[in-house]
Amino acid sequence: KWLVEPNNPVSMVYGGYGVGKTSFSFFLADALTKKYRSGQFGRIPIRISLGHLFTKQDLKALVCSELAGAEGQPAVANFTFDLFLQMLSSGSIFLILDGFDEMRHAMSVEDFAYTFEQMSVFFRGKSKAIILGRPDAFFDEQEETDVVDALLSNAEICSDGLRKFEVDLFTR
Repeated sequence: KWLVEPNNPVSMVYGGYGVGKTSFSFFLADALTKKYRSGQFGRIPIRISLGHLFTKQDLKALVCSELAGAEGQPAVANFTFDLFLQMLSSGSIFLILDGFDEMRHAMSVEDFAYTFEQMSVFFRGKSKAIILGRPDAFFDEQEETDVVDALLSNAEICSDGLRKFEVDLFTR
């Protein structure tokens, strides 16, 4: 239901260590890819692991690296970051950002907040995305509020434009 709503462009999916957030992200990408290929889903699912962000210069560099064929992955032909943003904004892509908690381990609080602010360009227009990670990536509730508020205000999303879900152990 959320995928076809015109509002609420971003959802945060929380889950504890080892419950299967990454497995879920792969499962979701695979299931939506099959639906996209059969014409049952109108967005191209793209999954990006945020756990590698500490090795990249910034979020743009991570996306460019991932989609340009880094680490032996297939390269997207004629890829440009501006085209990627246009496709997100027009509703042509469903973005799955996995592991915000993993990138946190190598970042200060300020860098973590800055990275979330950078993500705001992904949540404009008709975009749809989920961000997965552990809730303990935030040291306290105020830090979570500050980081998420910065993301929302920079993306021009109302606070009710964000959905939060907590997952339990991922099983068949």
